[in-house]
Amino acid sequence: MTVHLLNSSVMPQSGSYQLWEITAETFASEVKAAAEHHELKHYIGYKSTLTFIEHLTSLDLGELRFEKAELKDGDMFLVVKLKYRPILSEKIADDPDIRDFRFYKGNYAQA
Repeated sequence: MTVHLLNSSVMPQSGSYQLWEITAETFASEVKAAAEHHELKHYIGYKSTLTFIEHLTSLDLGELRFEKAELKDGDMFLVVKLKYRPILSEKIADDPDIRDFRFYKGNYAQA
C-alpha cells in the first residue's frame, strides 16, 4: 500500500473516496507510521508547507514535488489543507500556523 501526502483534498481520478477530518496530532502520527511501514509519497509543491509538515513530524521529506498523484486501489492519502485561500500578502509572508490548517485521512478504491 502506498500512502500519498497531499496539500489539498483532490480527487485526481475516478473511483470511490472516503475522507475523514483528523487532528494535527493524528496527522503527524499517521505520516510517521506511513514513512516507517509503507511507501510514503508526497506531492507538496510549497516550501513553507513542506517545512511545516517536516517540523510537525520530525521527518525529512526531501525535495518539493509537483507530480500528479496516481492512486491505486487500496491506497491511503493524508491531506494538509489551508482553511482559507490566502491573499497575496499572506502568500508573500509565507509563515504558516498550525491553526491555519485542516487535516484529513482518506482511502481510495478503484471504480
